[in-house]
Amino acid sequence: MSRLCSDSEGEPSCTRRIEKGYLAQAAGKVERNGNELVLHLANGDSATFRDSTAETSTAVLFGFRGSIQPIGYYLIDLQFYEGGGYLLVSAKSGKSTISNGPPLVSPDGHRVAAANVDLESQYTPTTLTIWQVTDDSLALEWRHDFLPDGIVNDSTWGPSGLRWVSPIELRFRKTLMSGPTNEIGVARFGPRAWSLVQP
Repeated sequence: MSRLCSDSEGEPSCTRRIEKGYLAQAAGKVERNGNELVLHLANGDSATFRDSTAETSTAVLFGFRGSIQPIGYYLIDLQFYEGGGYLLVSAKSGKSTISNGPPLVSPDGHRVAAANVDLESQYTPTTLTIWQVTDDSLALEWRHDFLPDGIVNDSTWGPSGLRWVSPIELRFRKTLMSGPTNEIGVARFGPRAWSLVQP
């Protein structure tokens, strides 16, 4: 559950409460109609997302979390029955991309990156993902799965505290199941592809 929610507050109630402020900022572009979240697109169409509050594995709540202005995308928080994520929706075309972690736009606006670490419950993949920003969508450029076999031990780590240091380099903190360490990880583009490298 979001750290903005109290332990006694239900997920639907908390999601709606957080959403209200973002909806006010996006007045005329985004609206909430009961269980439906409606995004109005630049081409005159709209994209609608309907909540499913049934307590089953298919349950999902959509919470509007503002706009990613540098690249023209709406950001939606996803709450599943177990785990969650983010949905990036093009305000131009309505095309959407699911992200395991919060998205970060590169300094030149040409890429979006997201890191996620979930070593204990493994409800969501522990990954580092990078997309290229195209005219109307996000194209997957590179993805590294830190738990390809799902096995976790004391030395298994994932990325947290992600940040861009240049248009072709990301840095993050190596995080164990016990918490973040002081070790820094680096992902860098060059000469033709992304890879994890020594800092």
